Amino acid sequence: MASAGSNLSTITISPHPDALRRRREAEARQQQHLQQAQDTLRSFEGKLATDAPENMLSILTPSELDFRIKAHSRDDKLVVVHFKGNWCTACARMQYKLKQIAMHNQEITFMVVDLADEELFKHSASMGVNQLPYFHLYKNGDQVAKFTCNLATINVLRAEIAAHKKVPGAGPDAIVYSAMVN
Repeated sequence: MASAGSNLSTITISPHPDALRRRREAEARQQQHLQQAQDTLRSFEGKLATDAPENMLSILTPSELDFRIKAHSRDDKLVVVHFKGNWCTACARMQYKLKQIAMHNQEITFMVVDLADEELFKHSASMGVNQLPYFHLYKNGDQVAKFTCNLATINVLRAEIAAHKKVPGAGPDAIVYSAMVN
């Protein structure tokens, strides 16, 4: 115990199950915020998010972009292309959420195109990308959606994925909830 003239204080950690649970939840939130900050910094450096899932690809050239869109969107598979710039704050802040959506939708290929490369910038402009962050969705080599969204409007991305996602055995009017990840 600290003396009256000392600046030291004692901290009592409650062993109560609710206190332990709240402490674990606070630590998990703190870890999540740290991960988001690291992913944002990596995006500014032109890199993919840390621990990016296997279905999340970084595109380096215009020919690679065209080839991978055709190759990965065959057989009615969905491809999500995220156009971003390493100077774009809104793009960088989306990296963590995009990684979470990709992790929960392993059957979809996510491609990240950093427009810091001059060739990719020109090629993307020819594809109709006129603002950032911007998204294109492809199926069978054909573009099925294009839109812009940021962290505040990420539900636009979730809704487009849900609208175009292939569900085995489901009819065309099936509602897909797995794309709606927080």
